[in-house]
Amino acid sequence: MYKLIKNRNFGEIISIQRLSDNAFIPLDGCNADYQEYLLWVAAGNTPEAADLPPPPEFPILTSGEFQQGLVNMGILTYSGILAAVKQAELPYPLKQIVDAAVAGGTPTAAQLLAAPYNLPAPVATGVAQAIAGGLTLTAGERDKITFTWVTMVQVGRDYPIIGQLQLVLGIPDAVMDKLFLTRGESTNG
Repeated sequence: MYKLIKNRNFGEIISIQRLSDNAFIPLDGCNADYQEYLLWVAAGNTPEAADLPPPPEFPILTSGEFQQGLVNMGILTYSGILAAVKQAELPYPLKQIVDAAVAGGTPTAAQLLAAPYNLPAPVATGVAQAIAGGLTLTAGERDKITFTWVTMVQVGRDYPIIGQLQLVLGIPDAVMDKLFLTRGESTNG
């Protein structure tokens, strides 16, 4: 009997475990144990499924740690955050993104690069794709997002605003997961 072993980070099969002696067999066609495993499978046998890794436990971040992570990703700037705090608004470019979603229509990335949005190129592209894919917000939803942003003291990975931000900014789950797991310190690479 054999069992599949998956990489915890990426979920791909990385080796085979022989259960009779707990030996780990590399996925190498030149390896005699791997060849024996392939013959076993060819004879109609099925290995045990790989164990699913437990989901990561995400810490609750302060709003400062979360915003620091967005600065590290190049999405926000310190001056944009400070100006937004003074005005009780979403920081640039989040306000412009939400305003674009409320306005409706389907602005292109080129339009989002220009006034009145002036979004950075990668953000403009992601936002244009999200809006073209059906992202729209009502004025009430915009106000709720703004209120949540302005009043949040801490933020969890499972908070609804995080999903909303990922959608409008085009941030993949793995990048947002890293922001939380590193407490906003490192989101590159």
